[in-house]
Amino acid sequence: MDIIRIQRCSLFSVNEDRQHVVLEAGYPEVQHGIGKAFSVKDEPYIEVVVNQSGPFGSLKTRKSFPSYILIHNPQESWLLPSDLKRFPGDPARSIRFSTFPLKVNDVVNYFIAF
Repeated sequence: MDIIRIQRCSLFSVNEDRQHVVLEAGYPEVQHGIGKAFSVKDEPYIEVVVNQSGPFGSLKTRKSFPSYILIHNPQESWLLPSDLKRFPGDPARSIRFSTFPLKVNDVVNYFIAF
């Protein structure tokens, strides 16, 4: 029985302007747009991770902390764009966005999304 089976993983870097992130690496590589930039304000989950905005704690649809976000039901989350909502398929699956924040002066410079 698989406890955790990673099907996708992405590494993002945060631009100096703090308005965009860039996809630096991904697994599987062929399913990612390496080098693609995303607007922080247009992607709610990215805004929460990059700006470390709360509220934090165990909420109805997610657990949200400075170190990670665990979304219990991706299809119902307002944090995820429609392409990520379609990916999990099985509503029993969860998506966890882990921020292993490489921080300088408490500012997130990179994060990994699983």
